[in-house]
Amino acid sequence: MHTRFGEDAGGQPDVFVHERHAPFGVTGQSRLRNVAVLGGSLGGFINGALLDSYGWQAMFLVGGCLPLAAAALLALALPESLRFLLSHGAPASRIAAIVRRIRPDLAGAQCFTADEERAQGAPLLHLFTEGRFRTTLLLWVSFFMAFGILGIAVVWTPVLMRGGGLAPALAGTALGVHGVGALIGMASAGRLMERFGAVPVLVPALLLGAVATGSLGYAASSLAAVSTVLFLVGLFVGLGASGSIALAASLYPTAVRSSGVGVAMAMGRFGQVLAPLFATAALAMEWSGAQLFVAFGLAPVLAALAVLLLKPAALHRGIAPEPAA
Repeated sequence: MHTRFGEDAGGQPDVFVHERHAPFGVTGQSRLRNVAVLGGSLGGFINGALLDSYGWQAMFLVGGCLPLAAAALLALALPESLRFLLSHGAPASRIAAIVRRIRPDLAGAQCFTADEERAQGAPLLHLFTEGRFRTTLLLWVSFFMAFGILGIAVVWTPVLMRGGGLAPALAGTALGVHGVGALIGMASAGRLMERFGAVPVLVPALLLGAVATGSLGYAASSLAAVSTVLFLVGLFVGLGASGSIALAASLYPTAVRSSGVGVAMAMGRFGQVLAPLFATAALAMEWSGAQLFVAFGLAPVLAALAVLLLKPAALHRGIAPEPAA
C-alpha cells in the first residue's frame, strides 16, 4: 500500500513513499509499545518500594498523576496520521510540516494526495465487509487470548505467591521481571515479523508462551522460579500480543484501520476482564493454582491457531497485508 505525498505542476506524483518507510511502521509501532511496557516494568519495581515505605495509597497517587502528565504531553507533541489528514482534507501546510520530518527531500512539495478513499457509513460495519469478516473474528480471538493471559499473570501472581508462602511485597519484584520479559518480546516483534513474516514468528512465540503459562502454577513457592516463569510469559505472550497489534494494522486499510485495531484491543481488554472471573469460578470449584494455569495455558494455543488461520483469511478481497522484508 502506497501514499502519494507530492505532485508536480502537471499533477503527476513526485515521490511514492511506502508506509513501512515512515517512522511508525511495524517496527516503529513495536518500539512505541516498548516504552509503555518499560513503564510497566519499572512500575512493578517501584510499587514494591512504595508499598513498603508509604502504603498502598501512594501507588494510586503516583499511578494517577503520571498518566495525566503523559496525556498533556501527547496532546502537545503527538502528530496526526498523514493518511488521516489527507483523507479528511487537512491544510497542506500542516501535512507538509509532518512530511518534512519524514522526508526532508520533499520539503518543497505543495500538493498532497492519498491513494485510498474515505470509508462511508459506520466504520465498524466495514470490519465485516469486503472479505474482512473472518479476519476480524480471528484477530479478536488472538487479542482476547493473548492479552487475557498477560492480564491474569499480573492479577493472580500476588495471590499465587501468597499461597506459596511468599511476602506480598515480593510480588512487585516478580511482576517487574515479567515486565522486562514483555519489553524484550515486544521490542523483538516488529523486527522479527518484518524479517520472517507474521506466522513464523507469532505462532511459535504463542506456543512457547502456552508452556510458560502452564508452568506458572508450579513455580509460586519460589521467588526465583516464579520470576523466571513470569519473564518467559512476558517474553513469548508479550511478543505474540504486540505482534498481533502490528498484524491487525497491516490487515486493515487506512480508512478502517483505527476502528479495526481499536476494537481488537477492546477485545483484548475484555479478555483481561473475563480471565479473573474464570479464575475466581475455578477456585470456587476447588481447582489448585497449578490446575488453573494449566487451563490458562490453552489460551495462547488458541491465539496461535487464530494467527495461523489468518494467513489464508488475509488473502480475501479487501485485505492486502505487507510482505515480509
